[in-house]
Amino acid sequence: MNYYNNGLADLQKSYQTTQALSKSYVERLKVEGRELDAKKAQQKGLEDSLKNLNKQYEKQKKELDELVDKTNETTEKTTKSSEAYKKQQIRLNETATAIAKAKSETKKLQDEMDKLNPRGIDRVITANEKLGNKIKGTRKNNR
Repeated sequence: MNYYNNGLADLQKSYQTTQALSKSYVERLKVEGRELDAKKAQQKGLEDSLKNLNKQYEKQKKELDELVDKTNETTEKTTKSSEAYKKQQIRLNETATAIAKAKSETKKLQDEMDKLNPRGIDRVITANEKLGNKIKGTRKNNR
């Protein structure tokens, strides 16, 4: 019951809907050949997911703390060994894992986008590497 009352159900439903929407839009952009736009849309989707997951984590943490408080009349050891506590701790760990994965994926995606659309000094480096490769190719052809 707490799951619905504290808004976790709505957050999780919103998370799943956002994931599905983002995935379909990214796929569409890829099919249209708009790779950079697809990466940007994917990054936006990940950012939205992270916000949602962080909200879920906070609510789950609060619920876990409330479980401890409710049974504080007994020993904390009894509370921590209770089935409800363990289930909630698993949910919290799963959400924390999802957050870590989303952050890692965001970093990886940013690196991919930087390669597709270099900025500032990266453009100079990329251009220099391309020029160097052309010079090496020319030298091999002249031999």
